[in-house]
Amino acid sequence: MLPVKIVLQNQLGGGCQVRTEVLDEINIVALPTPKIDNTVSAIVCKDKVVTYNVKNPGRNSTYTWDVSGGGTFIDGKKDGESVQIRWETPDVSKYTVTLTEKNNTTNCSADDFIEVTVKPLPAPNIKSSTGNYEA
Repeated sequence: MLPVKIVLQNQLGGGCQVRTEVLDEINIVALPTPKIDNTVSAIVCKDKVVTYNVKNPGRNSTYTWDVSGGGTFIDGKKDGESVQIRWETPDVSKYTVTLTEKNNTTNCSADDFIEVTVKPLPAPNIKSSTGNYEA
């Protein structure tokens, strides 16, 4: 937080006397800068459970998560500094995991997101001396 005073100064008379008046005082607060910990893979297999974490959580902040599709939150938990998502639906398009950080002091919020591709599980191909079999 950066305190700032808005000041008005007037020169009176022949310029020898200065009158200073504080008009207002404000605090400038930086917007939250949420970051999803980037150690997780952007490509996952169907049925994989992935844990997503906030990188360097801020004080006085709350976190909410959203997923555009393809996965569900474990135990329905969609808030906090860490969530788990089970990726259930493989698709050719990418899904988005979004993290929103809200500073509870200022009510300012900001987002970060990552794109995730869900791949289908490979179909096993069993080979034997009598032929090949697919599951």
